[in-house]
Amino acid sequence: MSKVFEALQRAEKEQGAALPVAGKEIEPEVSAQEADLAGLETLVSFAASTEESKHFRGRLSPLIVVHWQPESPIVEQIKRIRTHILHYSKTPSPPRTIMVTSALSGEGKSLLAANISVTIAQGLTESVLLVDSDMRNPTLHEYFGRAQSPGLSDYLANEAGLEGVIQETQIPRLKFIAGGSRKKNPIELISSEGMGGLISQVRAEDNNRFIVLDTTPVVLTNEPRILAKVVDGVILVVRHDVTHRNAVRDAVSFLEKDKIIGIVLNGSGLDYLGMYGRYGKYGKYGSTHH
Repeated sequence: MSKVFEALQRAEKEQGAALPVAGKEIEPEVSAQEADLAGLETLVSFAASTEESKHFRGRLSPLIVVHWQPESPIVEQIKRIRTHILHYSKTPSPPRTIMVTSALSGEGKSLLAANISVTIAQGLTESVLLVDSDMRNPTLHEYFGRAQSPGLSDYLANEAGLEGVIQETQIPRLKFIAGGSRKKNPIELISSEGMGGLISQVRAEDNNRFIVLDTTPVVLTNEPRILAKVVDGVILVVRHDVTHRNAVRDAVSFLEKDKIIGIVLNGSGLDYLGMYGRYGKYGKYGSTHH
């Protein structure tokens, strides 16, 4: 256990802090007006280094902070995202199928998708199926210490059945589909009837189940634009001092705006929470990391 917390402590020193909503803080990456139009909900920074996840084969990565540090301020920010999803006011019922994407690569979307999925599964009645829909650069399996295949690509290519690709995780009521073996036609696979059929079948089996799809960056690839048409809601991740505001504009324009339920600003590195006492400050496509 000590190694887990040592990893998190090292990561906290390397990363920034989490922030509540403060639209003006995200300039010059995106103006407050643009953020409001896109559905800005919360700002969050992950105290983690993706390098750490590769040393926990067969075990839950320390980067799943919702599990390892349940009382930390950073987890409170992730829970704010969960609250926003469960009590989303613009639809009669919560968005059950949620796509997590980013404008560009390296913005933290996969880690956010994993932690959101865990925190939803920690609810009283909700269950979650987390799907690694980034078949170009799948990484979610590393966070849960699982194999990359068989997975989504194998199912969509009719090389494996649905039961054969759904894996258990260390979190009760959270199941997982890895990205699968490498294929040359990820766009065609995502566009296939099999993808829509998977979503429909899983939703029909359990009315309390949420489906979280981690997908490729929307400015760089076409898959998110395809999936945006079949999901209930979209969370867009952008990174402070990394993502240019033009990339954010492009990402929003490529998606269905009515389905954007939130934009998460990751890696802000500011100390806003320092004023809240004991809840205070704490601290590339083709690439192998997100």
